[in-house]
Amino acid sequence: MSKHYLFRNKMSVIQVCMKHPYLRKFVPETDWYSSKSLTRMLKKHRVVYLKPNKGLQGQGVIRIKRLSKNTYEMTSGARISMLKKKALMKHVYREISSYPDYYLVQQGIDLATYQKRPFDVRLLLIKHTGMWRLTMTCVRAAAYKNSPVTNVSYNIKLKPIEELQFPLTKVLRETDQPLNSITTLRELIDLSYQVVKTLGRHFPVSILGLDFVLDKRGKIWFIEANTNPEVEALRQINKEKDYQRFVQAKRQITIIQPN
Repeated sequence: MSKHYLFRNKMSVIQVCMKHPYLRKFVPETDWYSSKSLTRMLKKHRVVYLKPNKGLQGQGVIRIKRLSKNTYEMTSGARISMLKKKALMKHVYREISSYPDYYLVQQGIDLATYQKRPFDVRLLLIKHTGMWRLTMTCVRAAAYKNSPVTNVSYNIKLKPIEELQFPLTKVLRETDQPLNSITTLRELIDLSYQVVKTLGRHFPVSILGLDFVLDKRGKIWFIEANTNPEVEALRQINKEKDYQRFVQAKRQITIIQPN
C-alpha cells in the first residue's frame, strides 16, 4: 500500500511551484507577511489577500483593496472597513496577532464570474498503482458577488450547497466572460497533472485536491493543494462510478496523520 501524509502548509507548496520553470507562471505572487511585504504588494497589486499558512475553509482570510493612494477597503469575515494606510496596518496586526500561525500575503486575482459571482475550480486526483488519475471536479461559486472567498465552508452560511457548487463543464460553458470552454478544460486538466507530479516528487502524498481560479481574461491560476479534501460534496455533482473509483483507490492508501 502507498502512503499519504496529511499536512497543511500553503507556502511549502507554493514555493515548490514557484521554483518550477513551467508552473511558476501560474502561481500568484506570494510572500511571508510583514508590514514591509504588505506595503510592497499593495503598491504593485490593487487587491491582496492575507492567509494563514495552515488555515482551513477560508478561516482567517483577509482581503485588502487599494481604493486610492492612501485609502483601502479591508474585508475580514463579514466585516468591511474603510481605512487609511496607517490605520490599515494597525487593523491587520490586530487581526492576525491572535491567530496561532504565520501569515502569507498574496496577489489578488480579478476572478472570472458565473451568475455574477466569483468562483474557483477544485480538481481531485489520486495516485493509484503508481499513476496519478483525475477522479472528480467541481466549481465552487461565492454566495454573492463581493464575497472575499469562494470556498463552500464560508458561503454555506449564506446559500444552500446546491447554489454554491456546480459541474465544471457547465460553468465553463456559461461564464459571464467569453471563454473557450474546451481549451480551458484541457488546460486545467493538463496543469493539474503537472502540479501533482511536481508536488509528488517533493512530498509523500497520494491524494490532492487542487484549487484553481480563472481571471477575467481566462488565465488559469493555481492557488493551493489540499491533502485532506472534502469528497462527499464532490459526489453530489460527479458520476457515482467516478466517486466509487476514488473510494476503491483510496482503500489502497495508508493515511498518515500529522503528529
